[in-house]
Amino acid sequence: DVKPVLDTVASHAARICHAQTVDIVLADGPSLRVVASVGDEGRVLGQVLPLDRRSVSGRSIVDRVPVHVANMQEAESEFPLGCELARKYGFRTILGVPLLREGRALGAIMVRRTEVRPIEDKHVALLKTFADQAAIAIENVRLFNETKEALERQTATAEILKVISASPSDVQPVFDAVAVNAARVCGVDDVAILRTEERDLRRVAHYGSVPVTPDTLVPVPPGSVNERVLSERRTLHVPDTAAPSFAREFPGSQFLAMGVRALLATPLVHDGAAVGVIHLRRSEPRPFTDKQIALLETFADQAVIAIENVRLFNETREALERQTATGEILASMSGSMTDTKPVFDAIVRNLLRLFGTGYAVVALRRGEVFELAGFKGEPGFERLQEVYPLPVDRNTIIGEVVIAGQVRKYTPVVGNPAMPRSTAELGQRFGFNSVMAAPMMWKGEAIGVILTARRQALPFDDKQAALIQSFADQAVIAIENVRLFTELESRNRELRVALEQQTATSELLKVIGRSTFELRPVFETLAENAARLCEADRALIFRFEEQRLRIVATHNTPPEFRAFVEQNPIPLGRGSSVGRAASERRTVHIPDVWADPEHNYKGRQVDPHRTVLAVPMLRVTELLGVIFIYRHEVRAFADSQIALVKTFADQAVIAIENVRLFKELQERTEALTKSVDQLTALGEVGQAISSTLD
Repeated sequence: DVKPVLDTVASHAARICHAQTVDIVLADGPSLRVVASVGDEGRVLGQVLPLDRRSVSGRSIVDRVPVHVANMQEAESEFPLGCELARKYGFRTILGVPLLREGRALGAIMVRRTEVRPIEDKHVALLKTFADQAAIAIENVRLFNETKEALERQTATAEILKVISASPSDVQPVFDAVAVNAARVCGVDDVAILRTEERDLRRVAHYGSVPVTPDTLVPVPPGSVNERVLSERRTLHVPDTAAPSFAREFPGSQFLAMGVRALLATPLVHDGAAVGVIHLRRSEPRPFTDKQIALLETFADQAVIAIENVRLFNETREALERQTATGEILASMSGSMTDTKPVFDAIVRNLLRLFGTGYAVVALRRGEVFELAGFKGEPGFERLQEVYPLPVDRNTIIGEVVIAGQVRKYTPVVGNPAMPRSTAELGQRFGFNSVMAAPMMWKGEAIGVILTARRQALPFDDKQAALIQSFADQAVIAIENVRLFTELESRNRELRVALEQQTATSELLKVIGRSTFELRPVFETLAENAARLCEADRALIFRFEEQRLRIVATHNTPPEFRAFVEQNPIPLGRGSSVGRAASERRTVHIPDVWADPEHNYKGRQVDPHRTVLAVPMLRVTELLGVIFIYRHEVRAFADSQIALVKTFADQAVIAIENVRLFKELQERTEALTKSVDQLTALGEVGQAISSTLD
């Protein structure tokens, strides 16, 4: 507190200089404000004067030099305002000494005598010393307050960051922390945080005295404060809602009626779009400082980070859950080559787990009726199995899905005029109010349906629709796998080879399912099966890295040939079958490389090969690697063998993608753990800083 220092300076200046009054004034923008006074008995304390050269105080501050006037009442031409005040209060001799700090004038010490008696030079020098001491005190207080405010801001920011790190899946604690800290640090009566929800705003956090209804939708009418902040995506500062300009700019605003006099509103902006707004509200008309505005905008940025963190966390978790469910279904497919029931059981089990639904069904079309092939339900839904078989018509949602060949979802079920009649009756009877079904399509025809439903009238989103359709596609694959497997048991050698290929595919799927973080077992299994089933002498797996194809797995390959390939990564280009398949993103089958004029790969001299097959591993159009098999003799690969290697390439891509997804999740988890440690350290540093202030 600087006032005791200034009062002491004024008292000693009056005593030493034998002055009737001594005032200390500080510059406050375009004005001067009296902050300490002796001899005026409080008559001028708090008085505000213009800061200009018309008075002694103003001139001493503007010119940054002492100003001494022996008889102010005779200096009207030079000091019109000072002369007016001197006549009003009976002053004659006046001395103004500026308070200077690093060349800046902070204010002035004003010494006045009622008689004409100039102030001695030694007293002027002493007053300069007093002025320097007062300036130091003012600057110390300013620095202390700035440090204190900065520490409060840093502590508030650190607290919010700590909450963010502790709430990776829930943004509500972050909103609550932002509201509390914004109210405390910015000195406001009320804070509200609202998030966009279609065309409205939903209040998600509130702290303060303004009465509100929690978790309510707030409309955003055109021309309102919220509409302005959201559309322009910038902070709006209203020092006084009672000002006529505010009423003209925002007619119909209810802030004044709510008792809000000062308002600060800043948007929550993510990727150029406003996703919410934060309101700071005061019951008195007092503007917010630039530091408070900047701090609120920092809080808004942190809230957006929290929203995005939760979104990414939930997306990653959902992706992992979907991947796990898909892996489980694939594993059941690979382990059930003669029976679809384990696959259907895995599908209905994962539908209930991922969607939080009450029951799930797999129904297959047999002529003009649906037969139940898979079912799982909570207590109360068991008797739904009794309604099967069902006719194939538009009176049921599964009939509508099969006829339309598209996913259908309805919320609510009961009382919905668009709902198929029989399914609406079942919903009324068994108590489900939200339903979704996907067709099992094979060669353009729906051969069955997967359905799931829940009691609550909560709509299914597009991601869930895509996932149930993927399950339906996997069910079709399972059905087709079983059909092919059954046919393979009674066919000739060609079909027995196809069976071996299917078994190899299943084996590779098992390896993929087990190889969460390691690709080598997948590639080694792939190489072995590709060589064995395609009757090839050698098999090699390449990964595309740094514009080169580098060996990662081989089968039945001589050590000298593998060493040659390792030392000479293959570039893209037509000079080799591997480089050609990679650069052209297509399968390359050369019955005799010696007859191909462009094929000049030197590796054939290390291990002579004649017939080659190179199949790229592609994620959409992105090159991940190449599967390469060859024979020492000239004997072309069969179409079924080429197709098999293509299938292996697709499965290799799935394995690579699985590992990438799991590693990304692991890295995010490790990064989050590091962030928590860092924030904990930051909090400890903040506490240490706080203790040093005491």
